[in-house]
Amino acid sequence: MRNCQNSKNAGGLLITGETGTGKTLLVKHFLETQESKEKILVVNAPFGPTLRALHEELLVQIGVPFPTKGTAGTKLRRLIELIKSANIELVVIDDFQRVCGGSRQNTIEVFEFLVHLMEKSNVPFVFLGSS
Repeated sequence: MRNCQNSKNAGGLLITGETGTGKTLLVKHFLETQESKEKILVVNAPFGPTLRALHEELLVQIGVPFPTKGTAGTKLRRLIELIKSANIELVVIDDFQRVCGGSRQNTIEVFEFLVHLMEKSNVPFVFLGSS
C-alpha cells in the first residue's frame, strides 16, 4: 500500500481474501504507521451497489455536507476537485465485493466511474474484498 500511495501515477491495487483473513486489519495497521492520515481516504463500499450510492459514500467520507445534491456529473467533478484540494494521496475502498453484487450494468457503470476517477484525480486506489 505504501508503494501505491507513493506512486505518482493513478492505478489500483486489489487485495482479496476470505472473510476474516485480516484485510481490514491490514488497512488499520497501515493507517497507524502513517504520519498524515488525513491524506488517505478510507471508504466502506455501500450495500446498494449503484453508482449513486458509491458517489455519495465517497462524498460523505470526504466531508461534503449535502452529498445527495447534484447530477452524477456534478458529483464526480466535485469529488475530483475535493480529492485534489485535500491533497489525498490514496483512496481505499473496503468491502469492494459489494460493488460487484448488483446487476451487470451497475457493475460496469461503477467500474467505469472508478477508472475515470483514478485517471482524473491522478490518485491510486486500493480495493479490498472477499473473493
